[in-house]
Amino acid sequence: MRPLEVWDTRIFGTSLPRDYPAAVELGRRHGLGPKEARRRLSARPLLVPYLNTSGVRPLIVVMPGGGYVHRALSEGRPVCRWLNGKGLHCAVLEYRLLRKHPGPLLDARRAIQLVRYHANAWRVDRSAVGVLGFSAGGHLAGHAALAWDSTDGAKLDERLVKAGDDVSRL
Repeated sequence: MRPLEVWDTRIFGTSLPRDYPAAVELGRRHGLGPKEARRRLSARPLLVPYLNTSGVRPLIVVMPGGGYVHRALSEGRPVCRWLNGKGLHCAVLEYRLLRKHPGPLLDARRAIQLVRYHANAWRVDRSAVGVLGFSAGGHLAGHAALAWDSTDGAKLDERLVKAGDDVSRL
């Protein structure tokens, strides 16, 4: 299945909500050259679904670690394949990198809304959407589980509903 853009470019254009790039110094400290840091800063968040072939099932949104500087490849697709083998649907969230909060948290929150929005088409039990993360992704998953109703998210949902977005109603 094709990856989904987490944020609708018809509403946000090329900008992202509450997007505060971290200092370029953060990239340097992690050995990134200026060109690579710019590439990571320009990447848009994606949700990559890995669905089972039969039945309505729970779905786990996986958030790989990487210190908010990169995403560990071994903590995305391989984890989803393992979860698929256990009978679960899965989706990898490629959240924003080199960003200050709440940007990545809003990406996680939006990913959960997208899963619920596509629940019928993807055969997902809308009431059984979970999160799983590793390292920085674990921090993000925990934050999403506990701060899903944050003021930032509520204000953003209000803005999206006014713009005609159905996803944010979930």
